[in-house]
Order: sequence, then structure tokens, then C-alpha cells
Amino acid sequence: MNTRLLLLFLIISNNLIAQCISGDCDNGEGTYIYQDKSTYTGDFVGGLAEGYGICQYTNGNRYMGHWKKHKFHGEGVFYKKEDDNVKGLWEDGKLTKLLKIENDNAIPKVWAIVVGVASYNHLRRLKFTDDDAYKMYAFLKSPEGGAITDKQAKILIDESATKQNIIQTMRSIAKKASYNDVIIFYFSGHGDQDSFLPYDFDGDDINKLTFNEVNTILGLSKASRKICIADACHSGGLVTAKGKGFDGNVAKNYFSLSKKNAKTAILVSSQAGEVSMENATLRQGTFSYFLLKGLKGNADRDRDNVVTITELYNYVSRQVKSYSRNDQNPALFGTYDKDMPIAKVRGHGRLLTKKSP
Repeated sequence: MNTRLLLLFLIISNNLIAQCISGDCDNGEGTYIYQDKSTYTGDFVGGLAEGYGICQYTNGNRYMGHWKKHKFHGEGVFYKKEDDNVKGLWEDGKLTKLLKIENDNAIPKVWAIVVGVASYNHLRRLKFTDDDAYKMYAFLKSPEGGAITDKQAKILIDESATKQNIIQTMRSIAKKASYNDVIIFYFSGHGDQDSFLPYDFDGDDINKLTFNEVNTILGLSKASRKICIADACHSGGLVTAKGKGFDGNVAKNYFSLSKKNAKTAILVSSQAGEVSMENATLRQGTFSYFLLKGLKGNADRDRDNVVTITELYNYVSRQVKSYSRNDQNPALFGTYDKDMPIAKVRGHGRLLTKKSP
């Protein structure tokens, strides 16, 4: 990589005038945009980028790492669109030591944020969305779901699922994940065309958790793989959200696919404008019910003891469409690897010999 060109680009970038567009760009976490439309999202001290953050430049380059007084400072990775990536230690905007890029064959960890809201302050109460979140959380902590530890998985239910708590939890998890890791974000509750609705939503747009906010926060993470699973009305609107996408996998299953460059996967319960149904007979949201059955083995169509993202979507879509008589149609978006594994299966043969839904 041409270091002089990099330094020249930094000098130009650091002299651009920035405007805060969200969050706290004085002493907190926020996002601002440069005059040339390059965007920085991360920590601020005294109105300057300081701490951990990511800058997406308009020429396609990106820096993800630590900053001080608006310059690269500490460990970080500079991703150059048409050249090799550079990981190193930086001081006052200058590269002082090259570091080795993480091994693509390393076993990744799975990090998860699970949110379920049933008892809203200002919206109709939902019956099973909190239970759906608890069940998803339990699955992720099981061997089939990746055996995620308490440190790697956080669950927010009802009054704990305020917009501020969700954002803070997501930022905390996003910062802990490393390059080879996986982040899963699951939401069950009310949704809007462009947003998830947290516990404290009161009709004001400022209290919505927009898809763009979710994209931006997860985009800050070093993790190269993320997945978003949404059981919410109008969750299909995710496909129109701009910004970083989601993609994901489960821990050890990624080992054999680490060089396939799996990218973005967004699995949602319904198309834009549809209602995500709760079912009194199933005592769950229809989508989450079949989602968990699929993850536990019913989606493993080729009986190889691994559920892939394609198998999961095909199973969930088929079952939900049939159960709702085509009133609810799940969707899968992204530039994902179609063979991306989502779960391991135990007792596979027994699961698939039953003709249960």
C-alpha cells in the first residue's frame, strides 16, 4: 500500500468541516458527516473523534479502530477499496507499526443481543413477544445455538428494552466482538415501516429504533459477520434501510466456511405492510415458533446435521405461509453465502421422521 497517499488522504480528510447528524458529538457517542459526505460514527471527546470509531470515506476506503483528537491513534485497520488492508498501530495519524491481520481460520465467538417487548406503555400489549425472546435466548445458549456464555449474550425484556438501553447494549457488544466473530441481533415486538418500536415508544419518531440506527451501530463492530432476525410487523421494511447490512453464523460451524466470504443475511417475519401474527394455539409468534423449530433441526432438509441460512428460510417461509394462509410472508435479504450454517443439529433423524409443522 502507498503510505504517502494514505497520509495525504488523512490530511485532506482531517481538514474537512463536519456536522453532527445524530447522538452526542461533544462528549459521548454519535455520528457526523464531513463536507465531502464521508461519515464518522463512534466516540467523541471535546467535540473531536476520540476513542473507538469507524470512518467510511466516499472513495470506498474505511478506517475502523482507535482515534485521538480526530486522528488515527492506537490500534486500527485501514480498509482500502483497491489495495491490501492495513492493520497497525497509529500515532497522531501516522502508521508506526504493522500488525498481522487476524487469521481467517480462527474459531469465532458468537455475540447476541435479544430484545422482546410485550408490555408497551403507549401501544397495544402483545401476548407472546417476551416469551419468544426468552426462547430465542435459551436456544442461543444451548449447544445447538452456539453455547453462548453470559458475557456474550444480553437479553432485554419489556421495561429494560428502552431505546437507550438497546442502543447501549448493542454498542457494548459491538465493541467487544473481534474480526472473526459473529453478532446476532433478534427483535420481537411492534415494528414500523422503518423502525423497531422499543418499550418507551410514545408516538414520537425520536423514540423509534430505526433500522438505520441498528445498521450504524453494528457497522461499528470489527465483527465481519452479523445477522438480524426480526419478528415484528412491517419488518420487511428492513430491505429499504441504508447503511451497513447484517450477516451472520454460529461459532464453530463457521470454521469450514471461513474463506467463503459470507456477507449479509437479514431474516424477517413479514413483508413490508404485513402483520406478524401471534397465535394463541402455538402460544408464540407464528414466525418465531417455526424459526426455533427450524433451528432445532426441522429445517435440515439434506440431513447433514447443519441448518444453513437457505434451509432455514425455506422451511420457515413454507410453514408460515401455509399456517397463515399466505397472509404472512417471511423474507430473506442480503448478499449472503447460501450455504452459511446457522445451527448444528442433535437427534437429526428423530426430528425429521415426524411430520410435525
